[in-house]
Amino acid sequence: MAARIAVSNLHKNTKKCFSKT
Repeated sequence: MAARIAVSNLHKNTKKCFSKT
């Protein structure tokens, strides 16, 4: 479960990064 949350957080961060770019 923790891994899933971490992945979700990573995806959210990636989306934010992409939006910033």
